[in-house]
Amino acid sequence: ESQIRPYLRKAWTPQPPPTVIRPGTGPMPPLARVDHGRVLIDPGHGGKDPGTTSAAGLREKTVVLDVGIKLWRDLGESGVKATMTRGNDTFIERDERAAMSNRQKVDLFVAVHADSAERTSASGFTVYISRNAGPRSHAAAAAIERAMRSAGFTSQGIRQAGYRVLVKNDMPAVLIELGYLSNPAEASKLGDSGERGIYARAIADGVVHYLKNIP
Repeated sequence: ESQIRPYLRKAWTPQPPPTVIRPGTGPMPPLARVDHGRVLIDPGHGGKDPGTTSAAGLREKTVVLDVGIKLWRDLGESGVKATMTRGNDTFIERDERAAMSNRQKVDLFVAVHADSAERTSASGFTVYISRNAGPRSHAAAAAIERAMRSAGFTSQGIRQAGYRVLVKNDMPAVLIELGYLSNPAEASKLGDSGERGIYARAIADGVVHYLKNIP
């Protein structure tokens, strides 16, 4: 025993994920575990396509990639098998993004974007589904919209649109416009890595709730 003891190591214990805190509100509760479900995260734009840009030069493709990676990590910690259409500054055609979802037969496709408007006062996030969306897309959109509102974000509601990544998708699919880069206050939030973590955690909370409640 005396010879073996120096070589023994303390058993490794998984550490809890880092606490997510929004300044002034305290920590957000940990995500629930779901241990099933496949989700494809699609950070919009990328590569030659920067998306919209704030007055300070913040590019949509950069914002949504960071949120997408944080969302991927959060979902993984909850037991969800999450993949991404792009994990770096790469351009992918919109039809190919939808095709990836169809090939993988995911339980949910989540596209992440940031909005822009002529009025700099326009604000809030919006969750989009296809005009011919099925009940699961409606359920996912409702769960994500509710979770983001609960996290303190201003909602513009759930809307239907003809975005190709939604229309060409045979799987349940949503597209989230996080906020307006044309709005200086929202652009400032979206430019902060910690705040982007709050967006990602709220979306993950909605996705997990949806996955726990689908048959």
